[in-house]
Amino acid sequence: MINLFTALKRVTPLAAFFLLLLTAGCAQDPIFDYISGETAPTNPIINGSPSKMARAAIGGKKKLYVANGSIWEYDLDPQEPSVFWSRSPKPAGYVTDVASVSGASGDVLYAFAVDDNTATAVWENSGNGWTELDPPDDYGFIQNIFGAGDALFATGAKEAGDAYDYAILYKDSSGFRVVEEIGKAFLTGAGKADGAYYLAAQGKGIYRSSDSGALLTLALETPTPSVPSDIVGLLQAGQDVIIGISKGGYILRIDDAGLSVDPASLGGTYSGALALMVSPAPQDGYDSLLLLGYKTQSSSYQQGYMELQYNSVSGTHDGTPRIPGEDQPSSVSDYRQYDSSLRRYPVTSLWVLPPAQAGEPSVIFAATTNQGLYSYRDRSDGGWQWNHEE
Repeated sequence: MINLFTALKRVTPLAAFFLLLLTAGCAQDPIFDYISGETAPTNPIINGSPSKMARAAIGGKKKLYVANGSIWEYDLDPQEPSVFWSRSPKPAGYVTDVASVSGASGDVLYAFAVDDNTATAVWENSGNGWTELDPPDDYGFIQNIFGAGDALFATGAKEAGDAYDYAILYKDSSGFRVVEEIGKAFLTGAGKADGAYYLAAQGKGIYRSSDSGALLTLALETPTPSVPSDIVGLLQAGQDVIIGISKGGYILRIDDAGLSVDPASLGGTYSGALALMVSPAPQDGYDSLLLLGYKTQSSSYQQGYMELQYNSVSGTHDGTPRIPGEDQPSSVSDYRQYDSSLRRYPVTSLWVLPPAQAGEPSVIFAATTNQGLYSYRDRSDGGWQWNHEE
């Protein structure tokens, strides 16, 4: 048999060139097909490392909020078919986080800010402007904030002494107070289910409130199998449903039946970003897709998020995380476009908007580390794609 290079010696240089071009083209069709799915990144309107997102109805208008030094708002009740993020009034300082609570008197938006002297402050806004909250006498160096139903919690650190000496703070009528000293643990999520508050503390596990109001106390939950200590995120998935994820890939669920932990890990490393969306094509009893911020250990370009078919009522799932777009149903239509954009960056927070109509794609927002706010939406110059929110 005559090989390619022997054949090339027997033809003219011009014929050899076309023969090589044809051979290379056959071998590289998949590469060109992948490249055709890539999109050029746009300039983000919300740059840097945006915070988690919080929803609140301030002044009678439902909006989504995110911070990156400034506070940005997104109208969830638009009068026009096209809506965009715009700057929102903010308190003093560099705002690094937002949270919201919903009580009998309405919604309240909270902002966590740092000033030029690295002092921290938490501000609240119920529609009449920003008011600073009083920190506790101890653990007054606030680290982050989380809303849980009608209550606000925070991580506080001592301003002197051990830099890793933390406590869980609870906001009551007089300001913040310490409800649990947790040492080297760190608050990573909060939610409310069946009348109790549940708080994730990375390094400890899950705390549950045994009382309410001024007498609030917390106790660690110890079900069987035991709760992993590396919980990195909680999602309020319904009025009395909380979903959690550990860094090592263990899924938690809290509902009226209590707290349960999947006995098997999903594998991989998870950031704590969580979102639940209606499946565009429910199958096998799974009505939803659970989106989970993800980072592989093998490549810095394989991050973004994974998705899992999920039953929102029972909490069961198909057990196999999938790369978005590789199989359907999925949160995206084109794996190539996702793989060449958002999958390259760490995702720290996710938010899914309800689809305009059943079976249609959902708009998704993703906060990233140092790459600004991304969104999956229908764009005039390329259809549905992941790109910077403009």
